Amino acid sequence: MIMMQQRNDWMCGSPERRVTRKRRLRRLDVRRRNLIKGISQGMSIADAGAHAGYKHRQAAHRAFRSIQLWVPQALEDAGYPVDKVLTELVEKLHDQMEAKKIRFFKYRGLITEVREVEAHNVQLRAARELAKLLGLYPGKGDEAPAYDEGPLPTSVVTTPGPANSAATTDI
Repeated sequence: MIMMQQRNDWMCGSPERRVTRKRRLRRLDVRRRNLIKGISQGMSIADAGAHAGYKHRQAAHRAFRSIQLWVPQALEDAGYPVDKVLTELVEKLHDQMEAKKIRFFKYRGLITEVREVEAHNVQLRAARELAKLLGLYPGKGDEAPAYDEGPLPTSVVTTPGPANSAATTDI
């Protein structure tokens, strides 16, 4: 009977069992490291998971989600305060939103004019990343927020002829 009680405690999540489970989640094994490397190289989570050795896309997503849960604590333990890191990241993204580039205008091989113009591609990318960071940008599976702006606009198309022959169409 005592043996049965000990076994049930172990199976049902005794404190000792929970501690080992938490330690296991904190530890980065080889597959999780390869998953992070793949994602940092620009792969999707599913592709990085397949490359890391996960058999299913869902397993890769679960591993990535579990890694995300303890990243703030890991940053704190490594000496990087999360608030300070996020503040610096937002400042850098804000600086990129005002990015400029230099354009050279040539005529017959000679530079005739130099202008500093806005780098729209850099600004757009920074705006997207900032919106994602703030949770304002939908993910791949999410739908864009639906705004209720009332009925669709109606345009009036007139045709030559009598005054009563105006046709309205809904767009």
